[in-house]
Amino acid sequence: MSALPVDVILVRHAMPVLVPEVSAEQWRLGPPGRAAARALGRTLEPGVVVSSDEPKAAETAAEIAAVHGAGVGLDHRFGEALRPYVWTDGASYRDRARAYLRGGAVEGWEPHAFVAARFAAALADHAPRALATGVPLIVVTHGLAMTLWAGSIGALTDRVAWWEPLGFPDAVRVAGPEAARLRAD
Repeated sequence: MSALPVDVILVRHAMPVLVPEVSAEQWRLGPPGRAAARALGRTLEPGVVVSSDEPKAAETAAEIAAVHGAGVGLDHRFGEALRPYVWTDGASYRDRARAYLRGGAVEGWEPHAFVAARFAAALADHAPRALATGVPLIVVTHGLAMTLWAGSIGALTDRVAWWEPLGFPDAVRVAGPEAARLRAD
């Protein structure tokens, strides 16, 4: 599925503290989010941990890496799909996100191809380190970005059906022998 020579484990960040007056790109984890990230880290095998540079993702990555005594590399290219920040209730956001993932034009949202291309470039840049150490590449990122990349490599039959049940945090192996788990029927 992927041309990457290493297993990749995509991790959606833990649930941040929602602050309506602050752009979602700046949200941080509270104690429950940190605890959830650390708990997820205990279920993951050791790997090279890289993350979006958004605080909620970087803090999730730090908790996961701490479980294994690892460091975290930050890369803005693993950031969420760019979109204007407008505070809405969760249902309104999810409706727009579904339309976006289905390929509909959502004004001001980053084109799918741009998200997938920057994500793929970041993976290619970080994969050699994981390959050299024989461990998976653990990428802490965001729901839309990871879904668009997985869809771009032909790993998903339905982006919305795969994105909707993702938890905060959640992890999915997307390369190697378990890649078939990505398929949403």
